[in-house]
Amino acid sequence: FSGVGTATWQALIDAGKVRHLLDWLALTPEQLASVPGIGAGRAEAIAHTFASARQHSFARWLHALGLPGRIPPEANNWQVLQSRSLADWQATGMSASRARRLLAFVHQPDMQALAVQLHGAGVQGF
Repeated sequence: FSGVGTATWQALIDAGKVRHLLDWLALTPEQLASVPGIGAGRAEAIAHTFASARQHSFARWLHALGLPGRIPPEANNWQVLQSRSLADWQATGMSASRARRLLAFVHQPDMQALAVQLHGAGVQGF
């Protein structure tokens, strides 16, 4: 994130504001300003940066979350990724090995929980 460096992330963690991967999505400017070293103006700027992250493309989010390999063009939302079978992906020309990695990623419980969080935060595609 532009303007949010390691020291800021560490301050958020130290203040107990970020305990899990996506906790930052729910932080308000007021919560950010309560962190030592983050003033009101900086809190507004960070909140703006965090809010703009919600607008990133579905493909960018998948890449950031570690989706193995290239993102299939037909995978334009989480439901598509979850609903397709190995045979469905192979029918698009995907190798069996790659399709298995994709399915393992999408059906991993931690990833499913993150997808629910991202949906709740209004992130496109989830």
